[in-house]
Amino acid sequence: MEKTETNNNTGKVKTLLKDTAIFALGSIGSKVIMFFLVPFYTFYLSTAEWGVSDLVYSAAQVAIPIVSIVIFDSVIRFGIFYKNRPQDVLLVGIVVWIIGSAAVIPLSLLLNFYNTLKPWIIYVDLYVILSILLSILMCFIKAVSKNLVYAVVSIVQTLIYALSNILFIAVFKAGIEGYLISSLISQLIAVIITLFWAKIFSYLKTAKWDKAIAKEMIKYSVPCIANNLSWWAIQSSDKFMIERMINESDLGLYTAASRIPSIISVFVTVFQSAFGISSSREMDTTRDTSYFKKIFEVFSVAVTFAALALTIIIKPFMMIYTPGEGYEGAWQLVPLLLLSAVFSAYSGYFGALYGAIKKTVNNMLSTFVAAITNVIANFVCIYFFGVYGAVMGTAISYIVLGIYRMVDVNRYMKIDYNIPKLVVNSVVFATATIFSTLDFLKYIVPSICMIIMIIYNFKELKEIITTIFKFLAGLLKRKKKAKVE
Repeated sequence: MEKTETNNNTGKVKTLLKDTAIFALGSIGSKVIMFFLVPFYTFYLSTAEWGVSDLVYSAAQVAIPIVSIVIFDSVIRFGIFYKNRPQDVLLVGIVVWIIGSAAVIPLSLLLNFYNTLKPWIIYVDLYVILSILLSILMCFIKAVSKNLVYAVVSIVQTLIYALSNILFIAVFKAGIEGYLISSLISQLIAVIITLFWAKIFSYLKTAKWDKAIAKEMIKYSVPCIANNLSWWAIQSSDKFMIERMINESDLGLYTAASRIPSIISVFVTVFQSAFGISSSREMDTTRDTSYFKKIFEVFSVAVTFAALALTIIIKPFMMIYTPGEGYEGAWQLVPLLLLSAVFSAYSGYFGALYGAIKKTVNNMLSTFVAAITNVIANFVCIYFFGVYGAVMGTAISYIVLGIYRMVDVNRYMKIDYNIPKLVVNSVVFATATIFSTLDFLKYIVPSICMIIMIIYNFKELKEIITTIFKFLAGLLKRKKKAKVE
């Protein structure tokens, strides 16, 4: 019996790895391109210009969940559930998008009261409309397992975005406007490619309006509005506080520093894209909690280990990575942002489980608690510590969110986590980030912490490395076999 359970878990893990690899093709490729754009931005944009550009993007992000009612989350969840009629699910998403698009302009008029954003209202409107449509389409093609389309479109979109940035910022010297136009162009082209390559119109031709499905999808997605707004508060409210309480230049510094945790986030996002689907399928069939325990043990060690490795090299790396004038102090903001990224990864894992057990209200409440924590912590910390307070407040909110979700999810799924190991790993990593932020023994202490991590988590690290090598060997073997045939 135990052997059968182990074999089943192994098969499920392989399926998860396959899904992860496909999503990685798109997400990692896209994020790598975006990652290498940062030196470009710091060279051509001042800290104030980049800060304002990011503020415009953040303003658009707060409108998206309101006008879309986060219907794209329902598209992927119910696209999987109603696998014999996904076109009906897509139709609901498109109808909601049309209605939501009509509400964008009236809502965006509120930005007239914010002088920094007032000149950029039209860009916010167009970004919101295109972003929602693209999200619906991308979630749909994941639901119907067109994962290769998803991966290629993601890469193409980012390539167009990068080339447009070079053209408008470096050649035409368009500054903030060039930054924003590049985003709109890349989204529009991604939408067009997806519509034709994934044959979206063919799905819509056979789609029928199903009131029951629409009601079920809206019931699922509406609680996500508050959840996404809370996420916005966690991820972006501090940017507005920095701009109001300090200045646009410090916001640009913070923006540059926040790009480093994206190295961690890209792998986490790829994993979560696959795990979200895998966990939903698992809960719809066996509800086997041993699978979730195993995945979390390996996942948590991998994320913490990667973040700690980045902490050790962060100062020399940032000297090369952000060469522009005014960005010299960005490196000291990164360690605590990496701590935030680790707990964000944990919370994302449990967020996927919320989706699998259809507890979107709990998901919303957990994020709301973290959002309130973030706003209060950021206001207090920024007031006393300036831009360093922003990273402190962000770290506090993600720690609260990760712990809250772990405890809450365990009320519905009794997963036997190794809590002592998780606590030790977290304390060791937090110690490294504090010393690095203070610029005191910034190489010695994190290096000692790394040695402790390796020794304490040797079994998990060995398993991670072994699994990766086996996966790569399997791919190579299949490739050779295909050539022979």
